[in-house]
Amino acid sequence: MRPGELPGLRRQTVANRKIPGVRDAIAGGFDFFNRTYRGWDVPHKFSHEYAEMEAACLETASLFWASKEMSELAIAATPSLPGFDLTPDVIPCTAGLIWFDSALVTRTGAHHYCAASWHPIATENGDGIVANFYVTAEKVHIVNPGTPDSMGPLFNEFDQIALFGPLEFKDDESRRTSPFGALVSAWLLMGQAGIAESTSREFKLSKGERREGRHDAATVRIVDVARHMKAPTGEHDHADVKYRNRWVVSGHWRNQWYPKTKTHKPKWITPYVKGPEGAPLLTQKETVHAWR
Repeated sequence: MRPGELPGLRRQTVANRKIPGVRDAIAGGFDFFNRTYRGWDVPHKFSHEYAEMEAACLETASLFWASKEMSELAIAATPSLPGFDLTPDVIPCTAGLIWFDSALVTRTGAHHYCAASWHPIATENGDGIVANFYVTAEKVHIVNPGTPDSMGPLFNEFDQIALFGPLEFKDDESRRTSPFGALVSAWLLMGQAGIAESTSREFKLSKGERREGRHDAATVRIVDVARHMKAPTGEHDHADVKYRNRWVVSGHWRNQWYPKTKTHKPKWITPYVKGPEGAPLLTQKETVHAWR
């Protein structure tokens, strides 16, 4: 999907969410998920309000389109994402909808999430964020042919509530298969200078949309991997260590300390070549053990 198609996709999704039967079906889905996977026995009224809140936040959400390369970087970085304190400054905006041009892997492997939305939530245990993960209607019909077309172009298949504070994954497998982990990785990468480049484009309404009385043009923030990623200098160099070869250091996270906020936050270190200039470059099949 092209970036210019995202505003129309959002409008159609919101319009479908306003159909009473669709909203009831989504609320029923929340009921089933909460009982089956979370062990929550919450009133149906709560699920209905939850569905209404998702629809309202979608309507006002900031729009993001992550390129194939940016999506793949977020996916590749997720398995090594360290635990850290999730704070509001990690999130690019209060409410957003992002399209991933390379779909996120799912928990079950049955679907691929093409988009995610988020909005704030206040609970008795503290404030946090709700993230919703979507598959396209075409993907839903392949797995569940009985899904009605009225559900709209984006089907909310999974949601996660994360409170601000320590963000930890149960194990490596849950981190690797967590769509929320990939979304958090995308947020961190998008906000890191030198990793992502973003441009905001305003897409005008079509003649048909103007005839319908719409006047709001939509802005989409297009996020791509930076063209030039610089290697870190100085911080890993040791004067007493001499190398005879060069080698490629893989991309990885570092839990960076930020004195201004007095918090640690993962910082992505891009792949780079290490070693003395002009020395032979080792292939990936060769291994260097540096003893310090």
